[in-house]
Amino acid sequence: MNKKLFKNKYFLTGGTVIMILLLLCFFAPVLTKYSYSDINLTNINKGPSLKHLLGTDELGRDVWTRILYGGRVSVTVGIVATAVQMFIGITLGLTAGYKGGIFDFIIMRIIDIIMCFPMFLAAIAISSVIGQSFINLILIISLLSWTEVARVVRAETLSLKTRDFVTASKVSGFSDFKIIMIHILPNIFSTVVVAMTVSMATVILMESSLSFFGLGIKDPMPSWGNLISSAQNLRTFTSYWWTWLPAGIIIILFVLSINFIGKALTMYYSPNKEALKEEVEIVKDFDLQINKGERIAIIGESGSGKSLTSLSMLGLNDKKLKVNGKIIFNNENLLSLNEEELRKKRAKNISIIFQEPMTALNPLVTVGKQVAEVFEIHTDYSKKEIKKKVSELFEELGFENIEELYNKYPNELSGGMRQRVVIAMAIALKPELLIADEITTSIDYSLKVSVLNLIKELSIKYNMAVILITHDLDLLQGFADRVVVMRNGRIMEIAETKTFFSNPKNDYSKEMIEIFQSLTS
Repeated sequence: MNKKLFKNKYFLTGGTVIMILLLLCFFAPVLTKYSYSDINLTNINKGPSLKHLLGTDELGRDVWTRILYGGRVSVTVGIVATAVQMFIGITLGLTAGYKGGIFDFIIMRIIDIIMCFPMFLAAIAISSVIGQSFINLILIISLLSWTEVARVVRAETLSLKTRDFVTASKVSGFSDFKIIMIHILPNIFSTVVVAMTVSMATVILMESSLSFFGLGIKDPMPSWGNLISSAQNLRTFTSYWWTWLPAGIIIILFVLSINFIGKALTMYYSPNKEALKEEVEIVKDFDLQINKGERIAIIGESGSGKSLTSLSMLGLNDKKLKVNGKIIFNNENLLSLNEEELRKKRAKNISIIFQEPMTALNPLVTVGKQVAEVFEIHTDYSKKEIKKKVSELFEELGFENIEELYNKYPNELSGGMRQRVVIAMAIALKPELLIADEITTSIDYSLKVSVLNLIKELSIKYNMAVILITHDLDLLQGFADRVVVMRNGRIMEIAETKTFFSNPKNDYSKEMIEIFQSLTS
């Protein structure tokens, strides 16, 4: 953890309050001359005074003293119960997520059974059976509250165990235990820490609730929970507020402070809008005009702003990103349109083909239905007419066995076929501008050529402008009319394709061409 966390207002506020409360409880013998069990029946329910800062209770015991010593008990229960439930939750979550199979099945069914019952009601039932004691309270809370931790850890482990670095460790001969200790646990640390703060707050509230109902810490031993139990008596609640209100306020402060720390840790480990303290220009001075039927290729290294720029044309950027300037399409500024107006232009006037066809297609819907949805949203065709349009579109894109294809799911198609289905969705309404975002990245060379040839044919046939975002320089010469070179969010060069390859003007472009020629020679 660095200084950034300690400067967080939530962490500072929560940490300061908890530190003060813990110090007060720790130095209880110094801060009060009374014992928490001292009874004085001649001094019952006396209000706050210099002798008794927070008054006395129904047995004449000093409330300030009982709050200090009660804090020791409540915090100890909180720490121990949280530690036990975290150990159980992490251990079983890791086992279920990493081992899978029968281990996962048994553990998840146990979790399902426990979560079927309201935790507080289950705690009351168990406590009434096994009796009241410090140890029993910790066991009850721990055994009923580990399930959420286990579920979170299991989900994180399921994701991590399929990563390449874990697979590489298995190939290297690492034992499961070593993989978990070296690769899994460190990567779920942030999740566990945040979950721990939530668990701690829950435990404190659970102890207070059970003790309030007389099922937690047994009198005369004080806890913050049994201190507020006197509020059950209406007369005490209304007339002797000092016997229960200070303890209630402290419980609220302590739990809120823990939640503040949890929020600070969440912000620290998962930075979002708090991460950016000032605006940063990602793409600047992007000025480009494309004519009907023209094909332009935007090239550049990863992170140069190619895809970000194309998404801006469709209003698909993250809402935290600001787009300034103008995007003029058919004499209309797209940036001035609202979401509904933009939605009507998507697919119909401007369309996009995304990089990975498998993720662009819904695995639970047939490909025919997915293409048909474009017509359903933007046209008034009947279902029969739509199916005919989709079939004609599939035929135009070179598919065979159209009827069979219509009812297939994405996973039943090859990569090239999925790519053509995505193209079919993009050109279904014959848009005036088609954006192809890295569409050749995940397919082999022969498919790259055929896909680009198909898009070129469609561009010529429908006088459709195309913006191709790509890294593949070798595919541009027969496809693009012009080339746009981007780097660090800036346009380095715009040139005719032939000129770009024969006589690039920009140093970055020259370097690109030299590397390309050395690789192809």
